[in-house]
Amino acid sequence: MASILHFFERLWLVLVIILPTGCLSNFNLAHSATELSSAYSPYKMSAENYLSQAAHSDDRQKRTYQLLAVGRYLSDGDTEHARQLLAQINTLDAQQNAEKLILLAKLHLLEQHAASCIETLAQVNDVESLDLYYQCEYHELLALAYQKQNQISEAALQRMKLDALLTTPDSQLSNRQKMWGLMQSMPTAEINSQLIEAEPGSIWRGWLQLAQMMRNNNFNEQWPQWEMQYPNHPALAIVKKPSHWALSTPVSLNHPKKIALLLPLSGSLSGPGNAVKEGFMEAYQAHHDNAEIMVYDSEKGVVSQYHRAIDEGAEVVVGPLTKPDATAVAATYTSTPTLLLNDVSRSLSSSKFAFGYSPKDEATQLADTFHEKAYHRVMMIVPNNAWGQEVSTAFASEAFKQGLQITNTISYSQGQNMSQLIRHSLGYQEHKTKDRRGRDTLEMKRRQDIDAIFVLAYPSVARQIIPLLKYYDAQDIPVYATSAAYAADYNPSLDRDLDGMYFLDIPWVFNHQIGHRNWPEPWNAYSRLYALGYDSYSLIEDWQSLQSMPQSGLAKQTGVLYIMPNGHIRRELSLGQIRQGVAKEA
Repeated sequence: MASILHFFERLWLVLVIILPTGCLSNFNLAHSATELSSAYSPYKMSAENYLSQAAHSDDRQKRTYQLLAVGRYLSDGDTEHARQLLAQINTLDAQQNAEKLILLAKLHLLEQHAASCIETLAQVNDVESLDLYYQCEYHELLALAYQKQNQISEAALQRMKLDALLTTPDSQLSNRQKMWGLMQSMPTAEINSQLIEAEPGSIWRGWLQLAQMMRNNNFNEQWPQWEMQYPNHPALAIVKKPSHWALSTPVSLNHPKKIALLLPLSGSLSGPGNAVKEGFMEAYQAHHDNAEIMVYDSEKGVVSQYHRAIDEGAEVVVGPLTKPDATAVAATYTSTPTLLLNDVSRSLSSSKFAFGYSPKDEATQLADTFHEKAYHRVMMIVPNNAWGQEVSTAFASEAFKQGLQITNTISYSQGQNMSQLIRHSLGYQEHKTKDRRGRDTLEMKRRQDIDAIFVLAYPSVARQIIPLLKYYDAQDIPVYATSAAYAADYNPSLDRDLDGMYFLDIPWVFNHQIGHRNWPEPWNAYSRLYALGYDSYSLIEDWQSLQSMPQSGLAKQTGVLYIMPNGHIRRELSLGQIRQGVAKEA
């Protein structure tokens, strides 16, 4: 692990957010099954605590505690213990039986059995009489299972029912973004068929009309009429009216017949390059496209390979991947649409778009999150190097705009005593005193002018920082980090050191933590790049939608994507938290 992290630190300017994970080529949608309803979750204790209480309870209360233990096991991703315990729970009343069926359905989905999940949920009666949490679970599990079965309209209808149950703004927004993603992926024939049957003026018809407007590329013209017809539609929270965001020179990407991939496929960066390629090809095959994919190795001379791809008929170029290569290609003058897979600081011509991961954008989004949560005084913990300076500057700049105050900054270097740095910055002091009975007690004090902490660190360092903050009496201060702090490898025993930490990451990471690895082991270290490759292809497919409604965004595996007037594609990441060593959407 140390050598991998050294590799990351050496290449932070080149490849952004390359961290380990156990990624799947088949989407594991089930992991997010409890996220939207987490505000109502009854699983407040560990499974072991519930089982302990079950052992000292009467029959009905015992079964209630056992069901809570199953729910907690599933929430933690422990399907084996959940399955064993479910098999032992019998003689239930009607409500408990419904809860057991919902938990069993969730187990089926976690194990990739969508059809069994749907069949199990069909046995649940009187859903409306269940607690709100289980109602939310019921509809979201059905939405995820139908989506996995490619029954898009059924999945969307369940999302619509779920929306009516959710009460927190964050859960509503997340569900509506997923709903819009489903509408964007719904085949045109299915949209037209559903429109024939949809009730006039209904919420469902409003969603369908929006999707149709997007497909017909006449969104701007039809928006005023749609908005007048549906003044209170849930989609208004995520689909915005046309504005000055529209690109001055629209770029046509209408079903290109030749697509070029320009990636490092040899040398030290062949692993990341192949990860992007595999993700791209996975999406290509899923769409059953007949376009010709031409592959070029950027290690053979990125600019010459770029021009070669264009000379050989490429209508779209995806790549290059590294920051220096992306900057070099951005400086060329061509009219061929090009999707650069890294962040570039220079201005872009009308045919080039920057689609890479950006740590600076993450820092900016976290500063906005701090403002939304009414944190005013912030401490920063960042590395004392160029990466730390660039990202912390972006965070501090946005924090200043939002009226936040940076109270102090810990700049750490490799080999420094992290414990001493944190203790000093927190102003931590402890004094031994005597209580009334003469017994020794420890009195701890620290500074009280910190509302939240921003952390920039790789996993090995983050696993030192979080426990030290707790040790020095700062366990009540919320800690937020960029995605760099989480290795994304499903390893609860190791990641318990990160418990409580909030962090931003792509939706892919939260949805792909459990299951079989279906790709070569060496590439597991680059799954965020695999997701980037997947989205690169799907972005080409949905380009007209993003271009016609740039301010509304597209929900993809790497986040909600927005195209900015300067050609940079900004992504809105999901906020997660480590709980019991497992990453969950917050």
